[in-house]
Amino acid sequence: MRPRFALFPLPLLRAGAFGMLSAVLFSVPPLSRARAIPPASLFRDTVAPGETGFQLVYLLVSGVAAAIIAALTLAVAPRPVFAAQFLVGAAASLVVLRLLAEGLRRVVGRLKPKSPLVRLAFANLLRPGAATGGVVTALGLGLTLLATVTLLAGTISAQVKDALPDRAPSFFFVDIQPSQAEQFDRIVTGTRSAEGYKRTPMIRGRIVSAKGIPSTKLVVSSEAKWAFNGDRGITYAETPPPGTVITRGEWWAAEYRGPTQISLDQAIADGAGLKSGDSMVLNVLGRDIEGRISSLRKVDFTNGGQNFILVLSPGVIDKAPHSFLATVRVNDQDENRLYMKITDTFPNISTVRVKDAIAQVQGLLQQLAAGMSAASLVTIFAGLLVLAGAIAAGARARLYDATILKVLGATRWRIAIVYIIEYGVLGIATGLIALVAGTLVSWVVARTILEVPFVFDPAAVAITVAGGGLATLLFGLIGALAALSAKPARRLRSA
Repeated sequence: MRPRFALFPLPLLRAGAFGMLSAVLFSVPPLSRARAIPPASLFRDTVAPGETGFQLVYLLVSGVAAAIIAALTLAVAPRPVFAAQFLVGAAASLVVLRLLAEGLRRVVGRLKPKSPLVRLAFANLLRPGAATGGVVTALGLGLTLLATVTLLAGTISAQVKDALPDRAPSFFFVDIQPSQAEQFDRIVTGTRSAEGYKRTPMIRGRIVSAKGIPSTKLVVSSEAKWAFNGDRGITYAETPPPGTVITRGEWWAAEYRGPTQISLDQAIADGAGLKSGDSMVLNVLGRDIEGRISSLRKVDFTNGGQNFILVLSPGVIDKAPHSFLATVRVNDQDENRLYMKITDTFPNISTVRVKDAIAQVQGLLQQLAAGMSAASLVTIFAGLLVLAGAIAAGARARLYDATILKVLGATRWRIAIVYIIEYGVLGIATGLIALVAGTLVSWVVARTILEVPFVFDPAAVAITVAGGGLATLLFGLIGALAALSAKPARRLRSA
């Protein structure tokens, strides 16, 4: 289907609403402070900066705008629960980063370096209107997101690139007919390097109902809904397949031929509120097969092998027409030879080379990581704009300080060193905070959501943190050029 260019009013109105509400949220507080400043205090601002607090009416306006933004986000989100979790997480991140910024200010305030240049740099971090809090909060959020994306991308890539090929089969063979099974076995097992060969009966079917409730009306979590949408692969077995981990219930006896019993994936059962003993109806080739869940299993979909969420007891399902699914692992030298032999001998059998599938997955993961990194770069750029705004707001004070220091004999290079120390400390501290936060978040996601071992990539994270620190230093020095190039005589005559 070709894309169609057109103007869509609803998305445009929605985007405009988000833009206007965001402008109100972030512009009302500073405008309220500007409105509350007495004109006479502006003449004393250099030596005695005026203090203004928030007025309640403006705080209420900002609060209402924030609430409407949150409500719109939940209304338009395809998964409101996930959107709500994101909003809570973002708000918590901002609060934590703000607290860490205040902690950084307190730590710097307690340090008493001997070097006068370092003392001046630390004093700049603590002065009224300093960019410390804003930069650590805004830039730290972007760097934390970038560090999290980098670490998660490295963790997933390690699983797909390193861990998965070590245990995944070389080939999946689908649609092996019963009449072809014996000859197929001879060809595969006759391959010199073949190992881990496994041929399993497979038939397609779908879940019609569970606990007497139709699958279309069953309350199922979003993570388990895929199992109830469309056909699924079903197999049967007398004994538990090797590596089976039964978490609840018991497997049927080896010679059992009674009413159909079902072994179900535990994650799917938990998502649908099912337990051992519940009834389930499956539709196989147009015929409904009623069974009872006898056991729940932990299915590991990360091993790249044969994984069935539904395993049935023999007696009924094995009488239905079905084909076989097979997997085998061979070395690189025998891959092409076995591939050509199977495809030439059995044109109807679909052969999937796992190596090619892994390469496609890696490409998709790289594209996903690139898109998320681009989104985090937007956040980092916003943080740098906060830094630029703080520099612009404090330009007058910096000109005043630089003029005094030059009159007292300080060279431009010494003043530049003060700025390098100031923004270097700010950038490094923000980067370290982002590194710790990003590592913690990615570890939690890897262990609890993805359920894979966490892999720490020091090189990628070091580049991320160093890039944020260098960007902070560069922006700071660019903003300080006016103070460095100011001539004391001209400034003193205009004072």
